[in-house]
Amino acid sequence: MSKQYMQISLAQIEAIARDFAATQKDIEAAARRAVSKTSRWCGGLLVRMVARETGIQQKTLRPRLRIYTRGNHMTARVFFGASAIPLAGLNPRQTATGVVAGKVERRRAFIANNKADERQVYRRVSRERQPLAIQFAHIDKEVDFAVLNEVLPLLESRFYRIFEQELRWETRKK
Repeated sequence: MSKQYMQISLAQIEAIARDFAATQKDIEAAARRAVSKTSRWCGGLLVRMVARETGIQQKTLRPRLRIYTRGNHMTARVFFGASAIPLAGLNPRQTATGVVAGKVERRRAFIANNKADERQVYRRVSRERQPLAIQFAHIDKEVDFAVLNEVLPLLESRFYRIFEQELRWETRKK
């Protein structure tokens, strides 16, 4: 998983602020809300895009999303856990050739209960009865694709649009 950053242009923020004759207090309040709303929008879009690419339900992916804000709420970090997902969490079904869970198909796999009496998808490692390997769906490539090609190109324009809306509201409420 790669780290991607977005830098906001202070000149563009000041140009927007001049249009509304905003004070420094108005700018800071609008920027805090714009960062918060943009990060939430980014997280939701990321979950939708990964769900579309992988065929995994959004309700399974949403707990992997974390949004962190720092100190004065002028900085936000969107974290999406891209580790492998056990196929048992993807509503698997047994077929004649193996197991299908969403878009993921595992030939020669089977569904069985583990020691905790929970459903799990297994596949034999060798021709022997034991050992068994739990089957996973890897989503790291799809997450990177969604971040680089779907979310980042839209992020900057989305922030400026939300900032302008928040600044307009902030200056009108007086």
